[in-house]
Amino acid sequence: MPSHVLLVRLYSYGVRGNVLQWIRKFFHGRSHQTRVGEALSTESSLLSKVVQGSGIGPVLFLTYIDDLTQLLERNGIQAKFFADDVKVYLEIYTVYDTIKVQTALDLISIWDSEWQLQLSTSKCDILDIGHVPHDTTHTYTTDASVLLCSVKCRDLGIIITRDLSPSQHIHAITAKAHQRANSIHRCCLSGDHNSLVRAFVVYVRHCVPSLNTIQSCGHLV
Repeated sequence: MPSHVLLVRLYSYGVRGNVLQWIRKFFHGRSHQTRVGEALSTESSLLSKVVQGSGIGPVLFLTYIDDLTQLLERNGIQAKFFADDVKVYLEIYTVYDTIKVQTALDLISIWDSEWQLQLSTSKCDILDIGHVPHDTTHTYTTDASVLLCSVKCRDLGIIITRDLSPSQHIHAITAKAHQRANSIHRCCLSGDHNSLVRAFVVYVRHCVPSLNTIQSCGHLV
């Protein structure tokens, strides 16, 4: 997201005067470096994206992509946004509905190109939920790439399947918890019960997503 394009968007939304100048200076002259161990890369100018960890960063990004939400709404397309993740969904009854989905993908691709953002096609999936009539099967494309039709996909850390069963997500959580619990067993040579419980709470329950919802987690230790 180039900063000068963001300033154009803010201006079109009525952000003018001292506020716009303050945001302009906020982005001006910024640079970044990468550290690996003791090695430090050369300094490079930061010409795009919002400043990570800043309070105003999320607001600026949402302002930047708000036009895309309105574009999809004007074309009768339902979409959900979470930061830079976009979900487009529609009930498929006829071939016309598949055309609307493809139209949404085309609009997103064109918008990304015009506003200098890059669509990550490798992270895009098509997930059919429920029964899909054979006469409405369709191959969807974006940026000249065919999107794969998956039997499951990960959405904000949750594994979603065609039948909306939580089984695969629960299995993935418990498998990860078992791996960490076994690592704790191998590392804690003392065998002290209190130490094992504290390590489990810190490195398994608090670090594995959604594990706190599993009531029988004590059996993992």
